[in-house]
Amino acid sequence: MLFYFNSENLCYEKIYHFHKKGKIKLDSGEYILLSGEMTVNAIRMPKVPAWYYNKDDMYIGTDTLVDN
Repeated sequence: MLFYFNSENLCYEKIYHFHKKGKIKLDSGEYILLSGEMTVNAIRMPKVPAWYYNKDDMYIGTDTLVDN
């Protein structure tokens, strides 16, 4: 996994996940673009993670945290 941080607020902005069978395949797996922020039980969490395939940047879907 690779993590990209925003140096101003120290939040994750992007996470890469690669599938591995022996060697890491750079065109495998997914990446997640993180936006927004929400505090859940005193933990700062990304509010809107959007998922994409590494291979072709195809959009997979978005999760959104909501208040209870």
